[in-house]
Amino acid sequence: MSPKLLLCITGLFIVSGIIAQDIDFSYIPYRKGDNWGYTTAAKEIIIQPKYAETSWFSEGLAAVKVGSKWGYINKEGKLVIPAKYTVAKPFRIGYIPGKVDGESTPVIFAGASLTTDGYEICINTKGVRMAQCPAIPENLTNESFSSFKKQKSYSLPDSEGLFDEIIDDYTIKDNPETFYIAIKQNRYGVFNSKFETIVPFIYDSITLIKKGESYLLVSENHLYGVLGTDGRTLIKPEGISIIITTTPLNGDFAIVKKEANAYITPLNNPESKSIAYAGIDYDEAGGFILTGLNGEKGYLFANNTTIEPKYRDIRMMQGGNYLYVITNTGKAGYINTSGKEYFEE
Repeated sequence: MSPKLLLCITGLFIVSGIIAQDIDFSYIPYRKGDNWGYTTAAKEIIIQPKYAETSWFSEGLAAVKVGSKWGYINKEGKLVIPAKYTVAKPFRIGYIPGKVDGESTPVIFAGASLTTDGYEICINTKGVRMAQCPAIPENLTNESFSSFKKQKSYSLPDSEGLFDEIIDDYTIKDNPETFYIAIKQNRYGVFNSKFETIVPFIYDSITLIKKGESYLLVSENHLYGVLGTDGRTLIKPEGISIIITTTPLNGDFAIVKKEANAYITPLNNPESKSIAYAGIDYDEAGGFILTGLNGEKGYLFANNTTIEPKYRDIRMMQGGNYLYVITNTGKAGYINTSGKEYFEE
């Protein structure tokens, strides 16, 4: 699933980023029946469907499957590297370290395998095996990090039995007060540095969540809701689980699961929410994968454009222009963000 913070379980989250090779979106893999070729965005065929499988173009070449083996074609549709590989990855830029001055030389290469055991070699754009596989640029390598919530200690004196223990604290922009999440008689609430109660001590738990903005995840009778840091109720405690995520352009959203249904609420407009689906998962590309009541998959973009569930599987591709789908016949295909299908059954 897309990396995300499951708000019912707090304390640790992992973020990872993967940047792949640049894709040329001017040639779209197109399937007709069981054969693959290429079409334009307007669905004009530019390379006839005649391959068992195809991949996207990168660095002017694309891997295609002829029979049971993979080779590479150019944009004229000519097989320029023979189909003799069991694995053929996209071409990309790497670097060969210099032997004399230490300077690295950029080269275009692809990983491929001639054997069924998957032992990988690297080839150049002529199909010639390279003496060594180039290094991937540092900014293209995978990154991951873990963040643990630090334990804090407080010396703030109790004010006439207001609290038993302080759990966490936070501040609000343009507000001089400090706010404290605390426990009193096993119930959670929030008070400020003036010892004024901001959130009444009625919840089973309160957790401070920091995304684009900060929020309070609250639970009551095993159901979850969301409060603003000023104590306003954004989502009543009615969900069996809540996931809060942020999109690059449209701010923070909550994915709320209620028994058999799930819906999305924009936290800057909590009165507005999506229609109910059987399941909703955040996609790192900035949208949401929808599961319909019939188990089929669709997609909701952050701008509220929706591709209704009708596929066995769906996911956004790098670049955000096209989605990869598995149809109800079990075959692969591509669609654009408007739902145009680049395949025919």
